[in-house]
Amino acid sequence: MWMRKSILVAVAVAAAAAVGVPEPALAAEPPKAKPAATAASAASAQEMPGPLADFWTFWAKPGHEAEFEAGVKVHLAWRKQAREGWFWEAYQPIVGTDLSHVIFRSGEHRWADFDAQQAWEEANKAGEAFARDVAPHLERYEHTIAESDYANSQWAMGVDYKYFWVVDHKLKSGMSGAIAEATTKIHQGLQAAGWKKSYALSRTIGGPGGLTLVFPYATYAEMEDPKPGFMEVLATGMGSQDAAKAVLEQFDAAVEETNTTFYVARPDLSTQR
Repeated sequence: MWMRKSILVAVAVAAAAAVGVPEPALAAEPPKAKPAATAASAASAQEMPGPLADFWTFWAKPGHEAEFEAGVKVHLAWRKQAREGWFWEAYQPIVGTDLSHVIFRSGEHRWADFDAQQAWEEANKAGEAFARDVAPHLERYEHTIAESDYANSQWAMGVDYKYFWVVDHKLKSGMSGAIAEATTKIHQGLQAAGWKKSYALSRTIGGPGGLTLVFPYATYAEMEDPKPGFMEVLATGMGSQDAAKAVLEQFDAAVEETNTTFYVARPDLSTQR
């Protein structure tokens, strides 16, 4: 985590009502599997990485954007010098109404890793370093944890993804079981028909909760609809158009609201490996 409790009180947090629908959190990437192979199928060959990803979303004070980015670079360099065990990847939106925030993600963790991270922060006074380097330029922040659904995701290895289409779903009350069933059916149908494109599914812990889908791209050109398209492939995998339509209706019936954002990776604001 970037901030200890003593630092949290020093940063102004906008009320949830002031921000409307929260920005979608980037899902933790599934383990790097062979192209078109599911994360679950890779489990037999190697131990699955931890499914948890830690997210901090920061909004710089108006007029402090350059100072915020400079402070982040200084702070990440300090964390690396202090031998932090976690690596942080930065992402920034490129479409939407709020382009001013940056998301920092550290993934592939287990719950015990959070204890180790907290111990490192306390031993190295990470909160004080954050207050010095970054906090003076922050307007507000959000913190969430996401749990990846590796069994219903696939992620091609060896691809340098740059852009991420993130779709955040706010679920209706009591519908988590229905959407879990629908996502499993959709994933199995896509796998049966040989769908090639990568996608990652995760569920948010903290905040409003919900389900997040991430579709990665190396270039803008890859965002063109594939041929055959999603619906055609799903119908093939499920045996009929009616079966594909029914499972999508089951999915949609569980969703109260969706929010879509495109993000670009910011390696310059990430931990330098």
